[in-house]
Amino acid sequence: MKYLLFICADGIEGTAEDEATIRDGTPGWLDEMDHRGIRVYGHALKPVETATTVRVRDGETVLSDGPSTETKEFIGGFTIIDCEGQDEAVRLAA
Repeated sequence: MKYLLFICADGIEGTAEDEATIRDGTPGWLDEMDHRGIRVYGHALKPVETATTVRVRDGETVLSDGPSTETKEFIGGFTIIDCEGQDEAVRLAA
């Protein structure tokens, strides 16, 4: 079963410090998941200021700058893992 994991750091701005936390904190975990054949795909996300949100409302396409979700964490990337089930996915994410 495949699971999508967001790679997050405390902070909402995506500051250099937030990005460094993710960059410095994940390589060992990513290497282990790759070595074990669990990680399917993953990638860092571009900085917040480069984002555009696309919504379709009443047949009209509306574009807005940046992500507009309510969050107290900076989402710096994502990874997809393939494992036995939710229990294993939670254990690996922890």
